[in-house]
Parts: sequence; structure tokens; C-alpha cells
Amino acid sequence: MCCYITLEACSVSSMVRVSIGNYFMKSRISNVPKHDSFTNNFVGVIDLKTRDNEIPCRIYYPATDKASVIDNYHNIGSNSANVGWFVHSFAHFIEGYMHFLLPKWKHSAILFSILSGIAWLFSWIIPHANAHLPQCVRNARPAPLSGASGQRRPLIFYSHGLTGSGEEHGLMFTHWAQRGYIVASIQHCDGSSCKVHRSDGEHIYYDWPDMKNYDSNFRPNQVQRREEELQELRRFILEEKGSDTSFLDDLRDTIDASNIVVAGFSYGAATAALSVAKHPSDYTACMLLDGWFFIELSGVKFDFPAEAHEKGLSIPALFIGSEQFANYTGLAEATNRLAAHNSHPKGSVSHVLEKSRHQNF
Repeated sequence: MCCYITLEACSVSSMVRVSIGNYFMKSRISNVPKHDSFTNNFVGVIDLKTRDNEIPCRIYYPATDKASVIDNYHNIGSNSANVGWFVHSFAHFIEGYMHFLLPKWKHSAILFSILSGIAWLFSWIIPHANAHLPQCVRNARPAPLSGASGQRRPLIFYSHGLTGSGEEHGLMFTHWAQRGYIVASIQHCDGSSCKVHRSDGEHIYYDWPDMKNYDSNFRPNQVQRREEELQELRRFILEEKGSDTSFLDDLRDTIDASNIVVAGFSYGAATAALSVAKHPSDYTACMLLDGWFFIELSGVKFDFPAEAHEKGLSIPALFIGSEQFANYTGLAEATNRLAAHNSHPKGSVSHVLEKSRHQNF
């Protein structure tokens, strides 16, 4: 019970973003499914990796009820009526953030072992370790299309922020899926996540830039790789043939390929904006949450990503920002320039959440 109370308490700002996002998508995207497009409001959750570079992703989708979980997709992984908020464990997540906060510890095997032990102990003590996403069923079958028209469902690709993970916004993704959307959340492997677990046992931790001799190309090069990973995930879900499982074939039968949204938070918003600039025909709309659109570090200042600012946006765009970021002059001005540089007739819609900070997202 305490886990659910904690989840609800932490989700107030998420629900504001979700409500604005739902309004935006209904007004900017055609054929958005109605809230009652499936009857039970269960959400299927499945963890997959792309074939080429094993980019992890978690997919949320309208699903059949819990009874169907017994014989679903056994070759993918375990079947369970409960889906943990974290793909591996809360300790895995905490260990990644401790590694980010104490980067010098990684050079000592003994100190890093101590760090890992602290992470596991911390995760055992606090209730988040056992938190489950409500109404979610692991590896369930996608809910059949309802209604005489068999209306297909929009697909949202989501990119996480710097030091973050594809798991952090699970409650928001669940909420979207309950309203008829399919959400594919990527876990970037470029060194911008706190920790990524690879199938070969390798762990990719956050990659700190050299702040004393800051390379102005570090983030531009990294965001290009993030966008390439996002494109790999897009191809994997929508186009790749010969999958090892039948899940993607079943999911594709429910996707409206003409309604594809790209979204992201912070660094993920920058990644999504870059993807729109490079591949505008791939998406119907974009949702950019408190985006990192301006870099000002070590005497270096520039709009970010440069290609997104140069080309601009050409699809309907929703910008939702924090009051904290709105008070950073350079960042706020860059965000407004990007929002204004939109050639689509429906343009951009911008909202700033009062008394909010970046971490509220």
C-alpha cells in the first residue's frame, strides 16, 4: 500500500503533463483512440532489445486481462501479473546514480564493491524497491482493436533525460497506454544513462565529459548517437522482419503507422527535436518536456541541437517546461526560438508549469 501511495504522491506533476499531452494529441493527431477503446484498461509491458545493437526498450500497450498472461510469449521472459517499476531492480538503478555522483569510485574495485553494497542495502530498506506499476501485466497479448472500424493505435517513441533511464516515467506511460496509446521507451546506450545492463553482462555507466577541458563537440556528437539509437528502435518496432518472437507482429497489427509521435524529457527532448529535424516525415507530432535546448558550460554557449535549431520543426509540437528552466535566460530564449521555428500550419504550443523544477518531471 505504501508503494502505491508514494507513486501517487510523486505523480502530481506527471498528471498535469499527461492531461496537457492528451489534449494536445487529441487536437493535433487524427484518429486518436477514445478512452474506452478497450474495456479492461489493463496495460501490457514487455522488455525487448533491438537486434542490431541490443538497445533496450520497454513497451507499454493496451492489453488483454490477467487471465491471458499464462500462455503469452514465454520465450521473451517471465510472465507475471505484476510489473516492477524497474526492469532489473531498484538497486541496479540506485547503483547507477551513485556511480554518477561519485565517478572517481569506479577506478577502485574495493570502493565500487562498497558502493554496490550500499545501493543494495538502500534498495532493500525503502519501499520503492517493491513498487509495481498499477494495472500492468508483463508480456500480455495486445488488446484486440475495438469497434466496427477496428481503429488502430498511435505509437509514441520516448527518449529519457541525461543520467536518467527509460523506466523513470513508467507511471505516465501506463496512463497513456490506458488511454489507447502504445509507448516505446528507449534506454540509451551512449553513456548518457545512469546505468545500462547489456545481455553480455556489460554495464554501461554515465560518461562524464572532461569539465576542465570541455569539448564543445561532446554533447553534439552524443545527441547524434542518441538520435541514431531512436531510429534503430523505430525500425525495430515498425519495419524489422524475422523477429525471434511473434510479439512485434501482433503489436504491429494494432499500430496506426500514420500516427507516430516522438517525445522526450530534457536531453530526450533535444533528441526528439533532432529526430524531427532529420526525419520529419517519420512523425505526426512531437512532445518536448523541459527540453535542454541551450548549452552554456565552461565559457561555451550554443543552441542545442544545432541541426534542430537550423532546420526547425515541421510538425505540430508541444513544449511543456518548468518554471526553473523558464528562468534561465539563455535556455528560455533558445526554447522559444525553437518553438517559433515551426513551419507546420498548426505550429507549436507551449506551457510552463508554475512553481515547478526540472526534477519535478
